Amino acid sequence: MFSGEAFATGGWVPERFLDEGGQVLKGPPQFYWDLELNRLARQYAEKDLPPEFKTDPSEDTAEDGKAGATAAADNADFEEALKSGKLKPTDVTSARAAQAEMRAWLQKGASDEDRPKLAETDSEFADYHRGAGLLADDKPAEAKTAWEKLLQRPAGQRHYRTVWAAYMLGKTCMQDEKTRADAVAWFGKCRQYAREGFADPLNLAADSFGWQARAEYDAGNHAAAARHYLQQLALGDTSAIRSMKLLVPDRETGAGLSPLSFEALVPQGPQDDSVPHPEKTEEQLKAEAGTVEHKMIAAAKDEVLRQIVTAHVLSTSTSYWSESDKTRLTTWLEIVEKAKLDRMEGAASLGWAAYTAGKFAEAEKWARLDKPASPLGQWLQAKLALRKGDFATASSLMAVVVPQLPDDAATRYEDGYLPKASAAADLGASLLAQGKFKESLAAFWSGGCWFDAGYVAERLLGTDELVAFVKANAMLTDEERANQPGDERTPADMRREMRNNLMNLAGRRLIREDRNAEGRLLLGEEPRKLFDLFRELGAKGNNEKNPKKERARALFEAACILEDGSSWCGTEDDVVRAEWGGYAPEHPEALVQSRMTGKSKASGGDEEDGDKVKLVDNFVPSSDSERKRLAQGRAASMRQYVRQASALAVKAAALLPDNTEETADVLNQAGRWIQDLDNPGADKIYYQIEKRCPKTGIGKAVIEKHWFIEPDGPWTGGAGTGDSFDKAPEEKSR
Repeated sequence: MFSGEAFATGGWVPERFLDEGGQVLKGPPQFYWDLELNRLARQYAEKDLPPEFKTDPSEDTAEDGKAGATAAADNADFEEALKSGKLKPTDVTSARAAQAEMRAWLQKGASDEDRPKLAETDSEFADYHRGAGLLADDKPAEAKTAWEKLLQRPAGQRHYRTVWAAYMLGKTCMQDEKTRADAVAWFGKCRQYAREGFADPLNLAADSFGWQARAEYDAGNHAAAARHYLQQLALGDTSAIRSMKLLVPDRETGAGLSPLSFEALVPQGPQDDSVPHPEKTEEQLKAEAGTVEHKMIAAAKDEVLRQIVTAHVLSTSTSYWSESDKTRLTTWLEIVEKAKLDRMEGAASLGWAAYTAGKFAEAEKWARLDKPASPLGQWLQAKLALRKGDFATASSLMAVVVPQLPDDAATRYEDGYLPKASAAADLGASLLAQGKFKESLAAFWSGGCWFDAGYVAERLLGTDELVAFVKANAMLTDEERANQPGDERTPADMRREMRNNLMNLAGRRLIREDRNAEGRLLLGEEPRKLFDLFRELGAKGNNEKNPKKERARALFEAACILEDGSSWCGTEDDVVRAEWGGYAPEHPEALVQSRMTGKSKASGGDEEDGDKVKLVDNFVPSSDSERKRLAQGRAASMRQYVRQASALAVKAAALLPDNTEETADVLNQAGRWIQDLDNPGADKIYYQIEKRCPKTGIGKAVIEKHWFIEPDGPWTGGAGTGDSFDKAPEEKSR
């Protein structure tokens, strides 16, 4: 996602899309290299592959793991051949011993030492092992001969090793530039044999797509390589994501590495500074540039390569505007234009490249060429409509786009938003600008944009509207709420989290409005327990039949629960502040003020640094109905429950006698709670300590400091005797 300048597609973004006037929504979404390639893989991969053509993403790719899997499959197939009668040695025991000896030798690396001494039974297994041993001896020609001999056997005598032999012939042919065309043919035969029913326990047919792609790349057939790499990715082998960078001619001169949403880049080893790196001459640089340009033109003419290069160009734009970004974007667009193509697959992505470069008229042209309309193209049209203030068109288009995007397990990855959340934000913001609050809430909330959804739910929906929305869309049982995400977070986990958040928000709202029974039912288990305990203590403290000291203690304990009550009676801003340890990244009222005035601070200004902060019009304007609802003050003021807790503690102190450590302790805590929220109210509590508790240890310490001290009394954690109080450092002077 983008913040600020027009050329960025990655970088820091605010917690809420609506912060800073929604300026972040001006920019393009964040494009991720792996997500774009997965989209292309779904589009171009074969749809009718046999179900056995698959890869295992969790498969151990270390050499030891591969060797172990190969040995296990080889031994299992050998035993099956014996059992089925496809292999009929004269001496089964001797055949098993020879097979075990050969396989153990191959698994250990086929060294000159301990070469097998037992003769294998003449079979497809022996032919395959012979080729593997010769290849280990660096005799590829002889190895190929052994595998070709295997394939000359009648089909009934080579059920188990036909696919393996073809696969290894392909890999062996890759080693020689003269036989790379043969490698491509052998990988094709490998898959054909698997289709015909020959055994493939190691899924080599699926694995062959990636090897064939590399052979085609090495032979200069990049268009074919692109299609086979995408097929490899479609089958679940994510190593294709890195391999496809080979197909981007200007990748070395482009803007950095592609951001990946989930795939980590393979770490590179340290550079050896002792190795000289001679500078290239001007002629060499020109020649290289010419070669790159020639390859870029060739890529532009192929529909798949063109889209792969565009994906790389989009995903490598940096988080702040740079001339290199703009140059690369515009250069690629110019190359595509010069190709003068009859058909323009991937027009939407090219439109996004133009949009990212700030060429909005050109982006509109590409959007018109997106036929048939794709989700990416409709999103581009919606973004262009947003820039023009046509929020009705934008919301109409995004209502079609959002359901078509794959669900994500999260809303963010590092410093960018993932596509579903970003699209949902465009939809939610365009609906908000039209005053369609429930629809806006649904868009933000279903897309995982919780902070924006929280603003709409808390500030703009009436209580009954909110409760009705929750009951229709967000209800969970206690059992469902207790489920925790596993090691791999899923989209279902994200949806459950959104439901739980909204139920809690509505429950807290009802409790603040004294609709306790309704609110309690919407709270999660832990905040519900705290609320129940608060009510129980309150009832005990208000029961005049109980001794005054017991009542005071109960009320004070209730006040302590209330003071920390963000989870069961606070606003969403209060919850965020509590999660941040009392600190909020943005002032809770900043968004409200921005939505009320229609203005927000321009990025870059900092009043604390003496900068003159410039106010700009919000990108997402506020409707009259939004401003009217904000003026009604639907959410309680910041940390209102803390003020209420302080008042409850003062009520508890009123039940206690003067000049006791308990009274001083309770009043000191009551004052500390509100000293930064309500200074006049805190002053009144200070005066109570001066008047009622001057002879207590706590009272003396408070009076000497002229303000409240760290709590350490009989009800807040300490003994409370006069000499036991260390004088706290000056926190505030009255």
